[in-house]
Amino acid sequence: MYALTRFKHLVWSHGPTIVVAFLILTLGGAAMTGWMQVNPKTTTVTDHHDRQTAELEAGTLAVVDGENGLYPEGAHLRNKPFHFYDSTPTVTLVTTTSIPEATQADISHRVSLVYRVVRGDEQYWEQRRTIQRTQATGTTVASNATLDMVSVHDKARQIARKAGGDASVVVQVEIHTQYTTGNYEGEITKTLAVEHGSEMFSLPHGTWTQDHSRTSTRTVTLDRPWWMETGPPFATGLGILGLLAVGITRRRIGDPERLEYEVHRERYREWISTGVVSSDLPVTVTADTLEDLVDVAIDKGERVMHDRDSGHYFVLVDGSAYVFTPPTGETAEMEWVSDTNIERETKPSLLRK
Repeated sequence: MYALTRFKHLVWSHGPTIVVAFLILTLGGAAMTGWMQVNPKTTTVTDHHDRQTAELEAGTLAVVDGENGLYPEGAHLRNKPFHFYDSTPTVTLVTTTSIPEATQADISHRVSLVYRVVRGDEQYWEQRRTIQRTQATGTTVASNATLDMVSVHDKARQIARKAGGDASVVVQVEIHTQYTTGNYEGEITKTLAVEHGSEMFSLPHGTWTQDHSRTSTRTVTLDRPWWMETGPPFATGLGILGLLAVGITRRRIGDPERLEYEVHRERYREWISTGVVSSDLPVTVTADTLEDLVDVAIDKGERVMHDRDSGHYFVLVDGSAYVFTPPTGETAEMEWVSDTNIERETKPSLLRK
């Protein structure tokens, strides 16, 4: 009950300020809610349609020709990191192009052996020879190109002798595949470096892909954080409820003096005792508010006495009475108090609100 009484007193004493605060809360929440509706958070999304992926795979296959202590004769070596000239002098480069999503495709392969002479970072000589060419129709096309690695090594040494000691010879295998499907066309070119030494050589292998698709863009609305979605409507609702509460409370306040008395009575309850006060008092000083009377009690080191029969509040000091009469119908006049003995006491409050 005291909380309700305190709220009524707050509305009575600071009503305009509270109304302005709730108006700002209501209008601000409504404006923010409207702005979010008019300006949704969006982003652009790219969709891919009719996806097709072209895949180029290059692998090596060598058949052991002779016993070398590592592999038996006739063994098939696939995608090994290195080979020996004496046991596997030749190697087959297996090239496969596949487009699994296509219903039909025209695919061509071209495998070239390339010798380059490089001095520093500059290439100044090149020889290119096509060693295999294939053209076929289908979603998967494979071709084989056989390399005599002994001959490749010998030719690289011959070119190096002619180029001079400060030049280096680079040997490469270039794979080029070109394809056309019902929706797309493209090509993939990869260059593999051939490492060759006095006793062994290596030819890399790997897989490479190229993606195709048709794209379209669309705008989608994103969700804002929950506090942004619920905060403004909540503020609007809280502001409206606050305005309604202030309006209803304002109409039900009644007598402001009575309201102030009820607030003071609850606030200073610990300073008030009940009892019966004698009417035989020679001097009586009337306080304007119960708060003023409590201040007197604090200054004099006494307690406030509440006479429930008369409804009055007293502070008794040296036979004299300081009295406060509540603004109610409990008693209209203290009959035993003479007008000549009443002195109004007004002083600053010592006990703050």
